Amino acid sequence: VSLLEKGGLVLPGSRPGEYRDRFRGRVIFPIFSLTGRVVAFGGRTIVDAEPKYLNSPETPLYSKGKLLYGLNFTKDAVRQEGAAILVEGYTDFSSLYQAGFTNVVASLGTALTPWQVAQAMRFAPRLIVNYDGDSAGRTAMARAVPLGFEKGLNVEVLVLPDGLDPDAFLKKHGRDRYQALLKKTVSGLDFLVDAMTAGARMTIPEEKAKVARAVVKEIEKVPDPIARSEYLRRASAKLGVGEELLRSIVAPKAPDKAADDSGLFCPAEKRLFQILMSDRALAPDVFAECDGEVFDGLRSEPVFRHILESFRTDADWSFASLQGKVPPALLSQLAQVLFEKASQGTLDEAMECLKSLHKVRLLGRLKAIQQRISRAEKDGDREIIPDLLYQKQDVTKQLLSMK
Repeated sequence: VSLLEKGGLVLPGSRPGEYRDRFRGRVIFPIFSLTGRVVAFGGRTIVDAEPKYLNSPETPLYSKGKLLYGLNFTKDAVRQEGAAILVEGYTDFSSLYQAGFTNVVASLGTALTPWQVAQAMRFAPRLIVNYDGDSAGRTAMARAVPLGFEKGLNVEVLVLPDGLDPDAFLKKHGRDRYQALLKKTVSGLDFLVDAMTAGARMTIPEEKAKVARAVVKEIEKVPDPIARSEYLRRASAKLGVGEELLRSIVAPKAPDKAADDSGLFCPAEKRLFQILMSDRALAPDVFAECDGEVFDGLRSEPVFRHILESFRTDADWSFASLQGKVPPALLSQLAQVLFEKASQGTLDEAMECLKSLHKVRLLGRLKAIQQRISRAEKDGDREIIPDLLYQKQDVTKQLLSMK
C-alpha cells in the first residue's frame, strides 16, 4: 500500500489504514517516459466529476513539467516531419494520432515549460502550438511562443475556429479540414504581436509604445542574432514602428564572457563534456549508469541530450555535429571549454561527474518541493501536502545515501 501511495495511485481515507482510489470513475491514460516506461497516469472523468482531467501527483518517477505526453511513440515521426504538433491533453493527442497526424505531442495542460520545449527541440527545429481555440487556449499559446524564442526554436501557432479543441474539431470537420488549416499556421511572432495588440488602443502613442517595448522584450530572448534581427524587421512592419527605432530600444548585450566563467557551467558538467568529447570509448559505461534525467535543467542539457541520442543510434557526436542542434551562444561557450588544456579523462572521473550532477539534480528537486509545500500551506491546499512531504523525505534519503 505504501508503494501505491508513493506512486500517487491511492489516497488516505478518512479512517486510519483506509485508502481510496485516486482515479475512481475515470478512463485511465498511462503516461510514459521518453524511454517507454509507465511513470504516471492520467484520468478523464466518466461521471461528471471535478476536475475533468486528473494526473498523478509529482513522484520520484514523474515530474509533469519535464515530460511531453506521447513523445515516446511519436519521436520518429516528429524527427521525420521536422516539426512537432503540440496539443494540450491526451484526448487531443489520441484524436490527432488516429487521424494520421503522428508527429503530435501533448504538454498535459497549458503550462508549457522550458524542459518540454527543450525536449521537443531534440527531435525537430519547428513547433506548431495547437491548444484550444478559446480565450484560455489563446493566452496559453501566447505564453508558449517566448519559450520557443528563448530556445531558438521556430514556433508557429494553429488557432482552430469556434473555440474548438483539436479533438472536437476533428469530430466536427474531419481530417482534411484540419490538414488544410495545418498548412496555414501563423508565425509565432505574428500571433504574439496580435495577442499583445488585442484590446490595446494603438492610436494612443503611449499605449503603442508600451506594446512595442513588450514585443521587443520577447524578441530579445532569441539567441541567434540573425534571427533576432529578422524578427525585429517583421515586428516593425506589423506594428507600424520604424525598424531603427525598435532596434534602438533593444537592451544592449553584455560582451560574451569566456566560457570558463564558473557561472556558466558547474564543474561536473563541464568536465564530463570534455571527457565524452575526447574519449568515445567511455560512453557505454557512462550512459549505462544514467537514463538522461541527470542532465535535466543543466545549461548544457541540449548538448548531453544530443550526445546520448547519438550514442543510442550509433551516430557521430563530434563538435561539428552540434551545429544546428544547440543555440549558437551555447555552442560558442562549449568551444571555449574544448580549447582548455585538460588531462585525459578516466572512467572513474566520469562517474564522479555523474554522481555530482545527480546530487545537483536532487538538491534542485528538494528546493522545488519545499517551494511547493510553502505555496500549498499559504493557499490552504492541504490535500497535496502529505504527497509533497513524502517526496521531500524520499529525496532527502537519496541525498543522504550519496554521502
